[in-house]
Parts: sequence; structure tokens; C-alpha cells
Amino acid sequence: MAEPLSLPSPPMVDFTFPVALVPAAALLSGPVTLPSSYQAVVRTDTQAVLGIHGPGYRLLRNADAFAAFDEAVQRSPLDLAGMQVRDELSHGGARAYRTYTFPGHGVAIGRANDLTHLQLMVSNSYDGALAFTSRLGAYRVLCSNGLVIGTTFLHAAVRHTKGLSVDTVVQRLTQAVTLFHDQAQHWRAWSHAQVTEVAVREVIQQLPGLNPKLEEHLLGTYQEESQVLGPSLWALFNALTHWSTHAPVRARSQGNLASVRQDRESRVKTVLESAPFRRLALAA
Repeated sequence: MAEPLSLPSPPMVDFTFPVALVPAAALLSGPVTLPSSYQAVVRTDTQAVLGIHGPGYRLLRNADAFAAFDEAVQRSPLDLAGMQVRDELSHGGARAYRTYTFPGHGVAIGRANDLTHLQLMVSNSYDGALAFTSRLGAYRVLCSNGLVIGTTFLHAAVRHTKGLSVDTVVQRLTQAVTLFHDQAQHWRAWSHAQVTEVAVREVIQQLPGLNPKLEEHLLGTYQEESQVLGPSLWALFNALTHWSTHAPVRARSQGNLASVRQDRESRVKTVLESAPFRRLALAA
């Protein structure tokens, strides 16, 4: 099994800092102009500009969005015993991420000590890069991998508080447990599905942005995982998620670690939806 690489723990963050929506033109000086209808999201405690938007933009504050989701979690039937919450920021505060891990919803894959816990990843942004969304995932305890499921629980068009219904979120969180256990059944099948070196390479080559160095890194990680998990689809899956969770980040991107991780997870999800991987999964 590949050992997790050492990454800095995210500092304690508070993404409920105050923001305001102001006319973007008021922030400019000199000959540059913007239409009067353009708006800017400004962090009022630092005066940092977090995003520029057109007239249709509606501000969804982190404080409101995450408080509503927290309320839904508390009202849901999820087992909250031992729940862990991690908050992260990127792009100077323009993007916010909250990850909930639920040890009360754990399943064993392949071996009794290969435990995975239900996770929910929630994100919001002020720069327009992300609508308020929540995705289903899992946390593999043995290697601290974030396992990609990728199911989105909130529609990407939720861009203001009127679109955020706590009752709807509660209903979808109720469905999350069922979907998580359904996915776990697939993972169990993957742990017994043997794969060839040729098939492994074909799957890895589906990763967007792959280069020869990264390809060899992923193949090497798969070999390490297969030493413990066997030459299985589960080992291949964990090689991919080990990269998305633990691969080093360039020094200049350290402040955007959460965003980098989410981008990698989206790339892994593309691999899982590819024809080579789906063929192996259907045969499992």
C-alpha cells in the first residue's frame, strides 16, 4: 500500500467573513471602464475584491449557505457520532470548502480493517467558479484517501438563498446513506476483480492532463497498492484516489490546496466514467 505523502494540515479557517456586493465601476481608477451594471464581491474586513459579476449575479454568503447546510445535517437521520468537519479556503477567500466525515456510517471493503466512512463535500464561491453544491464521497481510513463518488446533491444552479431549501437538503441527505452503501457494494466487488497490467495502463491513460511522468507515478502507486490489495480494480481505484488526495502541490499553489484537490477528484471521476474503467467495473 502506498504511504500518504506529508501535506500541511489546513489551518483553522473562518469563512464567514463579511462580504458586500458593490458597483464594480466604483473600484476602478484610470481609463479602464466597466458597464454600470457590473458588480463586485468585496471582503469588507480586508477590502479584497473576490469576484466581478454581471447584473444577474445574486450573492450567496458563506455564512448563510453553510449555516443552512449545517441545520440540514442536524435535522437529517445521519448518524452524527464522531462527526468531523474540516473547513478550507482557496483563491484568497474567493472559494470555500467544508468536508463532513461520518464515522457512524462506515463499511469494510475487502478486509475487515479496510474501513471507509461516508463523506460529504460542500463548496461555495464568490468568484463564480463554483455554485453552492454538495457531493457524496468517502474517506478510506487505512490510507487517508478521499474516495470519489461524485454524486451531486444540490443542483449547480443554487446561487442564492431562495434556491437553498433546508427541507430539500434533509431529503437528499437521507438518500446519501443509501447511495453510499450501494456504492460500497460495488467497491466490495472491485476488491475481488483482478485486472491486468494492460488494463491498468489503459484506464490510467484516460486521466485528463496526463503526462509521461504522472503516468509512471500512477503505475508505480498501483503496484504498491496491489502488493496489499492484490492486482484488483480496488487497488487501481485507490491508486487514483491516492494521487488526488496526497500528491504534492507546487509551492505557489499551497494556498489553493482545496481547489487543486477538487480539480483532481473531478479528473478521477472522468476516469471512472470512461469506457475502459466501466468495462472492468461491469465485469466485476
